[in-house]
Amino acid sequence: NIPMAYSLTMQETKGNDSTSSNSFGLIFRFNSVTQKGKTVVTFYSLEVSNTNGGKYEFWKYNSSNASPWQSIWQAPFGSEFKQGQGSKHINTFEVVENGKNFTFIVNQKKVGTAQDSSFPSGTVGMLVNLKGTEVAFTNMLITHNQI
Repeated sequence: NIPMAYSLTMQETKGNDSTSSNSFGLIFRFNSVTQKGKTVVTFYSLEVSNTNGGKYEFWKYNSSNASPWQSIWQAPFGSEFKQGQGSKHINTFEVVENGKNFTFIVNQKKVGTAQDSSFPSGTVGMLVNLKGTEVAFTNMLITHNQI
């Protein structure tokens, strides 16, 4: 729950780039707790749909809600994102967090901002959202200041 930056380099090595559900990215402020005998999972994610005309999306997930996924922010990706698969399509994502304020950076270009105060703290992770998709994650870096 302190200001921090979470950075991760990713490269899709296998997947179906013709479907919008081919997404991957960062998970942060992840929590899993038991409430009234049920496990409740909450987190934020910054994802990219790695397709032609794809987009970035910032989500809030709360498994205790009837509709657990809530979109907070989205924007089409531009030339900063290296769309596709293989060694020429490596991207570094960064989320700068300061309380309820989030800044999103891809390959050193600021691509958006958002605010949400639902989840004040938690752990970090990675996300791949499509059966058969494989993503190589490298260079995880967590710092107190922007990278």
